[in-house]
Amino acid sequence: MLVKTTGIVLKKIPYTDHSAVVHIFTEHNGLVPFLVQGLGKSKSKAAYYQSGQILDIVFNDKQGAGLRRIKEVNLNPDNPILIDIISQQLCFFYTELVLLSIQDAHTDMELFDYVRNELCQSPNLTHQKYAPIRFVLGLCSQLGYQIDADIHFPHLEGTKQQLTSILAGNDPQIDRATRRHLLNRLVERLQIEAFPEKSVHTLKIIDELLG
Repeated sequence: MLVKTTGIVLKKIPYTDHSAVVHIFTEHNGLVPFLVQGLGKSKSKAAYYQSGQILDIVFNDKQGAGLRRIKEVNLNPDNPILIDIISQQLCFFYTELVLLSIQDAHTDMELFDYVRNELCQSPNLTHQKYAPIRFVLGLCSQLGYQIDADIHFPHLEGTKQQLTSILAGNDPQIDRATRRHLLNRLVERLQIEAFPEKSVHTLKIIDELLG
């Protein structure tokens, strides 16, 4: 059955010199692995398959199949233009967390919309230093892992108000050390619930750039 859907590229793994396995979080089919060939050709669309790219794809969804094949692919009009290193690293951070948190083809359109909206907003945020904290808060909420400031940050006064302010897109005037502590504790909470045996490799880079 041919399926037409929008998808977010989460990871590309080289398979041969001219092909790769690409994990795409799709709007209607959840997480789907694709074998993409012809990436060594001069006219190939290799640049489409970078983490965070938003694509419109058509593929044949065979029951019980492993790797799917993409028949048609185009950049979605909402695809974010990441021209600075901070936006690019935020993109890598977001997509790594999503890939670690979802491991099957279960459809979750609300989660898909959340991730797409965050990717599109990241280059234009006024307070980018709070963007990773906001994203993890939202991702936890989407996955059903609620954050209780009194439980998860018992030794920090005013944390609930600070997190609320960050979610609203405001600047709660949090110092560097506190921001790093909040982000690391939030990622730890997500890790315990969703991927306890895996690590978030992009966290260190985000800590250095925005901490």
